[in-house]
Amino acid sequence: MIWFSNNGIRVTGYALVLAALAGCARFPQLDEVISAQARAADYPALVASDSVGFAEDASDDDAGTAALAARVARLRARARAMRAPVVDKQTRVRMHNALARHYR
Repeated sequence: MIWFSNNGIRVTGYALVLAALAGCARFPQLDEVISAQARAADYPALVASDSVGFAEDASDDDAGTAALAARVARLRARARAMRAPVVDKQTRVRMHNALARHYR
């Protein structure tokens, strides 16, 4: 693998150094996007998350709740299927018997 060879370690080191240098670069085209008014504005006030209100729309809420309930049902069905044994009991017994014959 490339991670364990000497050349791989060297290449990985160079890649990390280049990534770090790229992270330190300035991007003037992004600095120009911020307006003078935005630069002069105060920082927004921090508020507790439970005091943040959300606009409630009854028509969207019913559709969203139904869609969410359907997704929950699908995910629970998938989880139930994943908990089921991969190999059924009859096949498991047959495999066990075959192994027992082989390793006597």
